[in-house]
Amino acid sequence: MKPLALVATKHVPVVAFAKALTPPVIWSALYRTFVTRDIPDADRYGMVYRPWLEPDFKALLSRIDQRTMVLPESCWHLKTRLSQSLAVDGAIYELGVYKGGTALLLRESLEGSGRTLRLFDTFAGMERTAPSQGDRHRPGDFADTSLESVRAFVGDQPWIDYRPGWVPDTFAGIRDEAIAFAHIDLDLHDPILAACGFVYPRLSSGGAMVFDDYGGVSTAGARRAIDTFFMDKPEVPMILQTGQAVVIKL
Repeated sequence: MKPLALVATKHVPVVAFAKALTPPVIWSALYRTFVTRDIPDADRYGMVYRPWLEPDFKALLSRIDQRTMVLPESCWHLKTRLSQSLAVDGAIYELGVYKGGTALLLRESLEGSGRTLRLFDTFAGMERTAPSQGDRHRPGDFADTSLESVRAFVGDQPWIDYRPGWVPDTFAGIRDEAIAFAHIDLDLHDPILAACGFVYPRLSSGGAMVFDDYGGVSTAGARRAIDTFFMDKPEVPMILQTGQAVVIKL
């Protein structure tokens, strides 16, 4: 018989049935006692290791959790993907900033790197949507923010470029710039399709595009835009369980 620590509960009917009948608090206690007790950093394990529970990262999350709707797991993917992208040339973009939570995460990862961080948002909510393309948001959603409040939270360093307005209008003046990394969190079909059309040709080989909204039930237009754009490209978006999609430029 396998040791309990080697049992994959979702594939063992008896264990799966017992889990279904056991209150989550009790199951978690049993799991910690019998399965993860001898593993370093056992408190970061569920069924698998959860690096977003590392103390330093949890401290960062505690600073931004009131200013972002991006989940902790997604923030971890965002941070680690950015770290790899810093191996290639180019600026760092965030398209869809809202209250600045993930922008601060990006900014802190860029301190001392000499990179430019460009932040694109209306900073006043959604101007228009395209229900015929799958958008479920309405004009005016996410209006509870402002450029002034985001700037005060994220910072006003000279290497941070705030670009208020509607994508793609806010791409003016930077068409010759290389891009190393882009976090695209625009929710809507038309701006995401326009962002892909601008970022992709300028993305350095090995650079990354991270889409926050690919798998969201309220953002079907985002998935349609991403699938449409990459239909004839050599890259295949990698879909994560967080609902994100990641593209690494070949």
